[in-house]
Amino acid sequence: MTLLPLLLAGCTPQYEVLLSVASEPPLPVSISTDGIEIPEGIAAAVTAYPYKDGEPLGDDTEIDFVVEGIDVDVVDVTPVSGAFAGAEDADFVVVGVSLGEAELVPLVDDHAAAPISVRVVPQPD
Repeated sequence: MTLLPLLLAGCTPQYEVLLSVASEPPLPVSISTDGIEIPEGIAAAVTAYPYKDGEPLGDDTEIDFVVEGIDVDVVDVTPVSGAFAGAEDADFVVVGVSLGEAELVPLVDDHAAAPISVRVVPQPD
């Protein structure tokens, strides 16, 4: 009977952030379970939906992003203050700075969530 509380004490909450495009950029941006694919030089307004143990968190949840990987300069993520290109619900702007790959690590109330892979691709001709 005393094993159950010990086992539960070892469980840590699982955080996740799902993203969606809040406004259509001039070139297509792909956001899926595989990650983000964004053309170089393009900015996309995105809305972030935080989850803890599969349950959505409230609007008062703080979200931030840390860029990790070998080439951290390929992408930039900036919080939105106010409306961005008609995307009033946007939380962040993701910018494909230069070609390459990186990972965005969401921080949900200062807890690291599952990383999101980012691939910055060339603009089509």
